[in-house]
Amino acid sequence: MADPKFSVVITDASCFIILDKIDLVDLLPCLFNNIITTHQIAKEYGHPLPDWVIIQSVQNPTLQNDLFKNC
Repeated sequence: MADPKFSVVITDASCFIILDKIDLVDLLPCLFNNIITTHQIAKEYGHPLPDWVIIQSVQNPTLQNDLFKNC
């Protein structure tokens, strides 16, 4: 039986940038059912994202701000 795939939320453009540099962006849907990112990350990436990337707005900006306070 194959391992189950999971959803992933990409919170940093470096994931797309590095995979693009080694021509492996298309590996993501092989590993995950859903690849989700934000409009801001898509803009930082600077290239069109594949159709299988789901772009969503941040659903809880307060939680996002709290997470970044400790970075």
